[in-house]
Amino acid sequence: MFNYHSFFWGSFFLLCLFSNGCQPAGIAVNAVEGTVTLDGQPFEDVTVTFMPTGSNGDMGFAGTNAQGRYQLSMLGAKPLAGITEGEYNVTFDKTVSDGPRPTETELADPNFEPSGKYNMDKTKQLVPKKYLDASTSGFTVKVEKGKNVHNFDLLSK
Repeated sequence: MFNYHSFFWGSFFLLCLFSNGCQPAGIAVNAVEGTVTLDGQPFEDVTVTFMPTGSNGDMGFAGTNAQGRYQLSMLGAKPLAGITEGEYNVTFDKTVSDGPRPTETELADPNFEPSGKYNMDKTKQLVPKKYLDASTSGFTVKVEKGKNVHNFDLLSK
C-alpha cells in the first residue's frame, strides 16, 4: 500500500533541508518530542499536528517512527528543531491507500502516465475520527522554553 504519510514527510524534510535560510533570524523554537500510542501500543506513521489555540504561534508537524516516537518541526525552522512557545491543540492522522500502486519500473519510466487503474482516492483512515479535529481531539498542550515532552495515548473506542 502506498503510504502518503511517508511521502509527505520525506518531501517536507527535503524542502526544509534545501530551502534558503531554513530558520528565520529572531524566531526561538523549542524542542518538542514524545510518543504516540493507540490502545497502549506504539502508533507508527502517524502525522502529529500542533495547531496554536490563539493567533500567536506557528503550526508544528511530525511523523511517528516504528516506536511511535516523534520530534516536532515547523516550516521555516531547522527540521526537528521544534516550535515556538505557546498553547497548542493536537491532532493525529494516518491514511493509507487501498488502491493499487504503480511499480518501481513504471515510476522510473519518464513517459509513465498514471491511468484509471491507480485510483489513489481509495484511502482508509486509521485514526479514530475524534482525533482528526482540534476541537474534538481532547489534547491541548503548552510548549515552554527549552525541551518539551508530550506523550499521547489514543484510544480506538
